[in-house]
Amino acid sequence: MKLSPFKPINPQGIPFYYGWLLVPLAVVGVLMSLPGQTAGFSAFIEPLLVVTGFSRTLLSLLYMIGTVVSGMLLPAMGGLLDAWGSRKMMMFASIMMGVTLFFLSNLTAIVEALSWIPPLYTHIVLLTLGIFSLRFFGQGLLTMTANTMVGKWFDKKRGRAIAILGVVNTFAFSATPAVMAALVAAMGWSGAWLFLASVVGFGMTVTAYIFYRDTPESCGLLVDGGVALHHAHESMRSSALSGLSRGEAVSTKAFWAIVLVLATSALGMTGITFHIQAIGMQSGMSIEQAVAIFIPISFIAIPTSFLSAMLTERIKANYLVAFMAASQLLGFLSIYFLDTSAGYLLTILGLGLASGLMGTMQSAVVPKVFGRLHLGSINGLVTSLTVIMSALGPLFLSAINDVTGSLKTGVTIMSVLPVIALVLSFRMRDTFVGH
Repeated sequence: MKLSPFKPINPQGIPFYYGWLLVPLAVVGVLMSLPGQTAGFSAFIEPLLVVTGFSRTLLSLLYMIGTVVSGMLLPAMGGLLDAWGSRKMMMFASIMMGVTLFFLSNLTAIVEALSWIPPLYTHIVLLTLGIFSLRFFGQGLLTMTANTMVGKWFDKKRGRAIAILGVVNTFAFSATPAVMAALVAAMGWSGAWLFLASVVGFGMTVTAYIFYRDTPESCGLLVDGGVALHHAHESMRSSALSGLSRGEAVSTKAFWAIVLVLATSALGMTGITFHIQAIGMQSGMSIEQAVAIFIPISFIAIPTSFLSAMLTERIKANYLVAFMAASQLLGFLSIYFLDTSAGYLLTILGLGLASGLMGTMQSAVVPKVFGRLHLGSINGLVTSLTVIMSALGPLFLSAINDVTGSLKTGVTIMSVLPVIALVLSFRMRDTFVGH
């Protein structure tokens, strides 16, 4: 399907640089991924345990399987993103996400229709398929496409664009567990998924068709500025896009330093978010109090996201990597003492700082270090590795809980990873393409 970049809206007809219109629309795209993020799925865990009769470890295992498989397929989708462009990919991902949510909302009806099969087996197969699809299209494609689009529309002003993107996204992710829990309480788990299916499947698909565009060059514009390329030489158009290939990026220490700190955050935060209600109860909190911890975390993450994105225009990437690793270490160690006032406050501080830096790391640092030309392919691999690591978090914590009786002990063990990332950050060399 061939889509004209000048219809139904011509980016050259907008009285300001079209990229600034795409920033809030990229925010919307990332928000649509929330049902597929752990922050969104966590509200459905307790109801699913009741409906399916699963143990917490079994559900964690299915979550890991679905997430790992989705992560393994994402690098190929990164190359396809470069080929298709952000507009087509966002439309495709939104439609498939809507279908997935509709499918999950009818989970009980499908199991009843297949009554000749033992419900345990049906639930295992259907939930594994559903989780895979949620993670692949939600956490993977929707987020990757939105972030890649912003990365391609900005260069010198990327820090400012990502600062805006990060503030809204950080608050949304922090508030999601509480919002989703309220949605499930009001509509039930099935009704909540059905409602989200219509919002993402229809609303985001239409939004992407009308507004999303791949690159400024494809619309006859120059990156950052919006100057029409009516009289520009073809070589000027091609030279506007530059950067390392995925293979070249992988060969750098900077790539692995960035991936490790992102993967560590994915592993820890996914595990914590997945089990936050149980972690809270083990610390003497109610479910409402446990979920509410993400609100003060957001108050720290939001300014951190904004400031760190702005700083990417001025400082080297290794400083941000080191600070993010140190923040993770603080949060992971402090959560063991969550039942104390000091532990509670330090957990919020550490996780808040780390959460605020995660979006900046992938959306601003990656394109700055490796360029825009193959950004989809590079982001595909980064997202893949991050998603795979996120899959291990819930199962790891659940397994440690089975042995020790404490989910917090598992988080403490995870603190070895930010130590490694911190050391690696001092050994990486920046390879700022085009700077």
